[in-house]
Parts: sequence; C-alpha cells; structure tokens
Amino acid sequence: MKLSKVAKRMIIIIAICVFVILAVGAVLAALGTAEFLPIALGAAFGAAISMLKVAMIDRAVKKAAGMETETVGNYVRMQHFLRFALTGALFIVAAIVPFFNIFSAAAGILSFQVATMSLGRISTDEAISNK
Repeated sequence: MKLSKVAKRMIIIIAICVFVILAVGAVLAALGTAEFLPIALGAAFGAAISMLKVAMIDRAVKKAAGMETETVGNYVRMQHFLRFALTGALFIVAAIVPFFNIFSAAAGILSFQVATMSLGRISTDEAISNK
C-alpha cells in the first residue's frame, strides 16, 4: 500500500517519539528504577499500533473519497470503531502480559496524538514560510 506524504510524516514523528521513550527507558534502567526490556517492548508495541492506525486512516480517507454519500458515514464510523478497538486491545494485552510495560505502551499510543498535533504545526510553519 502506498502511503500519502502526510501519513509518512506522521510515521516518522511516531518513530522519533519512540526513540525518545527508549532514551527515557534507558536512563531509568541505568538508574536501576526499571527494567529496559519491558519498556522497549511496550513502546515498540504501542508505536506499531499507532503506525498501523495511521495506515488505516490513510486507507480509509482514500477509500471514502470515492464512495457514495449515503455509505461513507457508516464506513467512516466503522473504521473509527476498529481503530478504537485496536487501541483497547493494546491496553488489554499490555496489562495482562507481564513483559510489556503498560506505561510505555500508552506512551507509544500517545505518540499518534503527538504526531497529529506536530503535523498541524509543521503545516502551519510551511504555510508561513511559503508566503
């Protein structure tokens, strides 16, 4: 599947967020307050789900653009529910499986929101610089 430019930017920002989470996890592991592997696995799992959600949104937007007006609402609602269920499944797995850190998994999921908000900032900066 070919991703749009916006989706690729979001995935890059999510990857940067994961590296920041991993750096914090390494510091915590060096201080002896936490183990690094559960933090790394939780962050990687959360970021993977965030990247999958970006791809799902990109695909849904492309598909919804060519749909009939009557059916597009139901399709978009179902896609939103699937992304929501995916996030819920991540939290359930991270809470049950002992080698995932639920806080780093949550940080990986929140990287999606960070990417969305910083994408708006990047677009605003580009619009100002193009004037």
